[in-house]
Amino acid sequence: MKLCLETAILNKDIKPKNIFILCHGFGGNSTLSAVFASSWAKSLPNTIVYCPQAPQKDSTKKDSYHWFDAQEVKKKELLSSVKHSEILLDRFIDEVADKNSIENDKIILGGFSQGCMISLQVGIKRKKKLNSILGYSGSIINIEEVEKSIYSRPNIYLFHGDEDNTVNIEQHIMTKNFLKRNGFKVFSKIFKNCSHNIPSYGMNLGLDIIKQTFYKD
Repeated sequence: MKLCLETAILNKDIKPKNIFILCHGFGGNSTLSAVFASSWAKSLPNTIVYCPQAPQKDSTKKDSYHWFDAQEVKKKELLSSVKHSEILLDRFIDEVADKNSIENDKIILGGFSQGCMISLQVGIKRKKKLNSILGYSGSIINIEEVEKSIYSRPNIYLFHGDEDNTVNIEQHIMTKNFLKRNGFKVFSKIFKNCSHNIPSYGMNLGLDIIKQTFYKD
Protein backbone atom coordinates (compact mmCIF):
# COMPACT_ATOMS: atom_id res chain seq x y z
CA MET A 1 0.00 0.00 0.00
CA LYS A 2 1.50 3.32 -1.09
CA LEU A 3 0.99 6.08 1.44
CA CYS A 4 0.07 9.63 0.43
CA LEU A 5 3.22 11.04 2.08
CA GLU A 6 6.78 9.79 1.81
CA THR A 7 7.73 8.31 5.16
CA ALA A 8 10.42 6.58 7.15
CA ILE A 9 9.20 3.70 9.31
CA LEU A 10 10.70 2.35 12.52
CA ASN A 11 9.76 -0.99 14.12
CA LYS A 12 8.17 -1.92 10.80
CA ASP A 13 8.65 -5.67 11.19
CA ILE A 14 6.39 -6.03 14.22
CA LYS A 15 2.68 -6.61 14.60
CA PRO A 16 1.87 -3.25 16.17
CA LYS A 17 -0.63 -2.47 18.89
CA ASN A 18 0.02 1.28 18.76
CA ILE A 19 1.17 3.97 16.33
CA PHE A 20 3.34 7.02 16.94
CA ILE A 21 3.60 9.59 14.14
CA LEU A 22 6.37 12.21 14.29
CA CYS A 23 6.25 15.27 11.99
CA HIS A 24 9.46 17.18 11.31
CA GLY A 25 9.97 20.93 11.40
CA PHE A 26 10.76 23.46 8.68
CA GLY A 27 13.64 22.30 6.50
CA GLY A 28 13.59 18.76 7.81
CA ASN A 29 12.77 15.45 6.17
CA SER A 30 11.64 11.95 7.06
CA THR A 31 15.18 10.62 7.39
CA LEU A 32 16.18 13.21 9.98
CA SER A 33 12.96 12.55 11.91
CA ALA A 34 13.74 8.84 11.92
CA VAL A 35 17.22 9.49 13.33
CA PHE A 36 15.67 11.56 16.10
CA ALA A 37 12.96 8.99 16.82
CA SER A 38 15.22 5.93 16.69
CA SER A 39 16.11 6.05 20.38
CA TRP A 40 12.41 6.26 21.25
CA ALA A 41 11.49 3.39 18.94
CA LYS A 42 13.90 1.05 20.73
CA SER A 43 11.96 1.64 23.95
CA LEU A 44 8.52 1.19 22.37
CA PRO A 45 7.82 -2.49 21.75
CA ASN A 46 4.62 -3.17 19.80
CA THR A 47 4.61 0.45 18.58
CA ILE A 48 5.26 1.26 14.94
CA VAL A 49 6.74 4.72 14.36
CA TYR A 50 6.03 6.72 11.21
CA CYS A 51 8.03 9.81 10.22
CA PRO A 52 6.14 11.43 7.32
CA GLN A 53 7.83 13.93 5.05
CA ALA A 54 6.17 17.29 4.45
CA PRO A 55 4.80 17.62 0.90
CA GLN A 56 6.45 20.92 -0.03
CA LYS A 57 10.09 20.90 -1.12
CA ASP A 58 12.43 23.82 -0.54
CA SER A 59 13.76 24.78 -3.95
CA THR A 60 16.96 26.29 -2.50
CA LYS A 61 18.12 23.41 -0.27
CA LYS A 62 18.63 19.74 -0.96
CA ASP A 63 16.46 17.29 1.04
CA SER A 64 14.66 20.17 2.75
CA TYR A 65 10.87 20.13 3.14
CA HIS A 66 8.19 22.15 4.88
CA TRP A 67 4.49 21.88 5.70
CA PHE A 68 3.70 25.50 4.81
CA ASP A 69 5.32 28.84 3.97
CA ALA A 70 6.42 30.22 7.34
CA GLN A 71 6.65 33.81 6.10
CA GLU A 72 3.05 33.90 4.95
CA VAL A 73 1.73 32.47 8.23
CA LYS A 74 3.24 35.48 10.02
CA LYS A 75 0.66 37.55 8.14
CA LYS A 76 -2.05 35.52 9.94
CA GLU A 77 -3.33 34.07 6.71
CA LEU A 78 -4.24 30.41 6.57
CA LEU A 79 -2.77 29.56 3.21
CA SER A 80 -3.85 26.96 0.74
CA SER A 81 -0.49 25.28 1.40
CA VAL A 82 -1.46 24.77 5.07
CA LYS A 83 -4.82 23.31 4.12
CA HIS A 84 -3.19 21.09 1.53
CA SER A 85 -0.79 19.71 4.15
CA GLU A 86 -3.65 19.26 6.62
CA ILE A 87 -5.59 17.17 4.11
CA LEU A 88 -2.59 14.99 3.33
CA LEU A 89 -1.58 14.41 6.96
CA ASP A 90 -5.17 13.62 7.91
CA ARG A 91 -5.34 11.11 5.06
CA PHE A 92 -1.95 9.70 6.08
CA ILE A 93 -3.23 9.00 9.60
CA ASP A 94 -6.23 7.14 8.18
CA GLU A 95 -3.97 5.16 5.85
CA VAL A 96 -1.55 3.96 8.54
CA ALA A 97 -4.43 3.19 10.91
CA ASP A 98 -6.15 1.06 8.25
CA LYS A 99 -2.90 -0.56 7.12
CA ASN A 100 -2.14 -1.74 10.66
CA SER A 101 -5.75 -2.28 11.81
CA ILE A 102 -5.22 0.16 14.68
CA GLU A 103 -7.98 2.26 16.26
CA ASN A 104 -7.43 6.01 16.57
CA ASP A 105 -7.29 5.85 20.37
CA LYS A 106 -4.04 3.90 19.95
CA ILE A 107 -2.40 6.70 17.93
CA ILE A 108 -0.23 9.57 19.19
CA LEU A 109 0.55 12.37 16.75
CA GLY A 110 3.59 14.52 17.47
CA GLY A 111 5.97 17.01 15.99
CA PHE A 112 8.56 19.73 16.37
CA SER A 113 8.04 23.37 15.34
CA GLN A 114 6.04 23.27 12.06
CA GLY A 115 5.48 19.59 12.77
CA CYS A 116 3.85 20.51 16.08
CA MET A 117 1.75 23.17 14.36
CA ILE A 118 0.41 20.89 11.63
CA SER A 119 -0.23 18.16 14.22
CA LEU A 120 -2.39 20.53 16.27
CA GLN A 121 -4.23 21.74 13.17
CA VAL A 122 -5.04 18.19 12.07
CA GLY A 123 -5.53 16.46 15.41
CA ILE A 124 -8.09 18.94 16.70
CA LYS A 125 -10.10 18.91 13.47
CA ARG A 126 -10.24 15.12 13.12
CA LYS A 127 -13.64 13.56 13.70
CA LYS A 128 -11.85 10.33 14.62
CA LYS A 129 -10.32 11.21 17.98
CA LEU A 130 -6.62 10.47 18.41
CA ASN A 131 -5.28 9.50 21.80
CA SER A 132 -2.87 12.43 22.16
CA ILE A 133 -0.89 15.17 20.48
CA LEU A 134 2.71 15.62 21.61
CA GLY A 135 4.15 18.94 20.47
CA TYR A 136 7.50 20.66 20.85
CA SER A 137 8.20 24.33 20.09
CA GLY A 138 5.01 24.99 18.15
CA SER A 139 1.60 26.65 18.38
CA ILE A 140 -1.77 26.73 16.68
CA ILE A 141 -1.37 28.49 13.34
CA ASN A 142 -4.73 30.24 13.18
CA ILE A 143 -6.86 30.18 16.34
CA GLU A 144 -9.90 31.83 14.75
CA GLU A 145 -10.06 29.19 12.02
CA VAL A 146 -9.40 26.25 14.35
CA GLU A 147 -11.99 27.39 16.88
CA LYS A 148 -14.68 26.90 14.23
CA SER A 149 -13.48 23.38 13.42
CA ILE A 150 -13.01 21.53 16.73
CA TYR A 151 -14.31 18.01 16.23
CA SER A 152 -12.38 16.06 18.85
CA ARG A 153 -10.35 16.67 21.98
CA PRO A 154 -7.29 14.43 22.26
CA ASN A 155 -4.98 14.90 25.22
CA ILE A 156 -2.46 17.66 24.48
CA TYR A 157 1.16 17.78 25.64
CA LEU A 158 3.05 20.97 24.80
CA PHE A 159 6.72 21.74 25.47
CA HIS A 160 8.56 24.97 24.76
CA GLY A 161 11.87 26.69 25.40
CA ASP A 162 11.73 29.95 27.35
CA GLU A 163 14.35 31.49 25.03
CA ASP A 164 12.73 30.40 21.75
CA ASN A 165 13.01 33.27 19.26
CA THR A 166 11.55 31.31 16.34
CA VAL A 167 8.18 30.46 17.88
CA ASN A 168 8.09 32.74 20.89
CA ILE A 169 6.85 31.74 24.32
CA GLU A 170 3.81 34.02 24.01
CA GLN A 171 2.51 31.84 21.17
CA HIS A 172 2.90 28.77 23.40
CA ILE A 173 0.95 30.46 26.21
CA MET A 174 -1.75 31.66 23.81
CA THR A 175 -2.16 28.12 22.42
CA LYS A 176 -2.28 26.55 25.88
CA ASN A 177 -4.90 29.02 27.11
CA PHE A 178 -7.01 28.58 23.98
CA LEU A 179 -7.03 24.81 24.35
CA LYS A 180 -7.91 24.92 28.04
CA ARG A 181 -10.66 27.41 27.35
CA ASN A 182 -12.12 24.98 24.82
CA GLY A 183 -12.21 21.98 27.13
CA PHE A 184 -8.95 20.19 26.26
CA LYS A 185 -6.84 18.37 28.81
CA VAL A 186 -3.48 20.13 28.44
CA PHE A 187 -0.13 19.36 30.02
CA SER A 188 2.54 21.94 29.30
CA LYS A 189 6.12 22.47 30.37
CA ILE A 190 8.52 25.31 29.67
CA PHE A 191 12.19 24.37 29.39
CA LYS A 192 14.50 26.84 31.12
CA ASN A 193 17.45 28.33 29.20
CA CYS A 194 16.26 26.58 26.04
CA SER A 195 15.93 28.06 22.56
CA HIS A 196 14.23 26.50 19.50
CA ASN A 197 15.27 22.91 20.12
CA ILE A 198 14.49 19.81 22.17
CA PRO A 199 16.84 19.27 25.13
CA SER A 200 17.73 15.73 26.16
CA TYR A 201 15.48 15.86 29.22
CA GLY A 202 12.68 17.02 26.94
CA MET A 203 13.18 13.93 24.80
CA ASN A 204 13.07 11.75 27.91
CA LEU A 205 9.85 13.43 29.05
CA GLY A 206 8.22 12.82 25.67
CA LEU A 207 9.24 9.17 25.70
CA ASP A 208 7.86 8.75 29.22
CA ILE A 209 4.50 10.16 28.12
CA ILE A 210 4.29 7.79 25.16
CA LYS A 211 5.20 4.81 27.34
CA GLN A 212 2.71 5.78 30.05
CA THR A 213 0.00 6.15 27.41
CA PHE A 214 0.64 2.93 25.50
CA TYR A 215 1.89 0.69 28.30
CA LYS A 216 -0.36 1.48 31.23
CA ASP A 217 -0.45 -2.13 32.34
